[in-house]
Amino acid sequence: MKKHPANLAPAPEIIPNYFRASVIARALGRGKKFVERRAKRERWPRRWAGNRRTYRVPVELQTLCLGALRGGKSTGGLTGFKISKAQINEVARAQKRFSALCALATAKKKSGYEAALKHVAICFDTNAITLRQWAEAWKKNGFAGLLEHKRGRVGRKASQGKARR
Repeated sequence: MKKHPANLAPAPEIIPNYFRASVIARALGRGKKFVERRAKRERWPRRWAGNRRTYRVPVELQTLCLGALRGGKSTGGLTGFKISKAQINEVARAQKRFSALCALATAKKKSGYEAALKHVAICFDTNAITLRQWAEAWKKNGFAGLLEHKRGRVGRKASQGKARR
């Protein structure tokens, strides 16, 4: 039984600037279907290499794909690393607390501690007691102490079941 001529030669692994969907997916940290949809949406040029479709990726993705071919991993930073908006907002609130503590340290040098507390509390729309708590948390744990340590579902919850009257 003879083999078909197309199946005799192995499919080339690398055609210059053209990559298989699996290689692109590995480089991006996503799935092949995502790559196929993106290629269709962005109209990447494509070719057949043996029985596989290869895509010509934009220049900014070529180094990622080459890294994925060589080392099996992406060379372009953190892939698959997701940060939610809630986590971003939590860090922003911690940065605000840190800024308030820096302003408190500066104001403390110019005037007394209590006067500085009142001044900074007004500037940062908080109160002196909260500033003291932030300062204690900073002394104990550094920046991690300024993060919120809430457990479980916090904040507003979607109503479950019938509304109470």
